[in-house]
Amino acid sequence: MKNIKRISSLVLAFALMLSFTMSAFAAPSPTVNVKATKVMVNGKSIDISKLKITKTKVTVDPATVDPSLKNMAIAYAVDVSLDGVDFDEVSITFAIPSIQKDENVKVLHLQKDDKWEVLTPDSVEDQEVTVTFKSLSPVLFLVDKK
Repeated sequence: MKNIKRISSLVLAFALMLSFTMSAFAAPSPTVNVKATKVMVNGKSIDISKLKITKTKVTVDPATVDPSLKNMAIAYAVDVSLDGVDFDEVSITFAIPSIQKDENVKVLHLQKDDKWEVLTPDSVEDQEVTVTFKSLSPVLFLVDKK
């Protein structure tokens, strides 16, 4: 009887140990690496390390900003900042996975007055989108719903 209790305790301990490791097999949460490949401030190229791109949780339904965006979905949401650099205009080329050349892409930019601005990218290439801004803040990249 004592051996049965010991064996069952070991089996239960082993089962418990396995249940803790199961979460390690879960799929990783998707991560998005949106990076800049080129930054032009007032028409002049600057050191890309001055630009900061971080993930943001800021979001909005595109159709509430502009009804023409009702068939678009948010693909990527980032916060963009350029510390210590004054500018009238900044053009940023973003490296964005899964964006294809000539794909319909729109950019929502949260302005300082908390209103969303709809921007059409200067260019859309394979995994690259170039956009010109007058100010920086949260930016949402929109693509057609599939």
